[in-house]
Amino acid sequence: MNRVPVLLEKKESCREVVRLLLEEKESCLEAVRLLLGKKES
Repeated sequence: MNRVPVLLEKKESCREVVRLLLEEKESCLEAVRLLLGKKES
């Protein structure tokens, strides 16, 4: 029973990591979009 909170914490931190990765991906996509925009104009 003691391991349940630990597992929940791990799941939480995993979700946090995923969210951070998604934010990174967003900023990366934004940078690519800006570069493409500069190339077109």
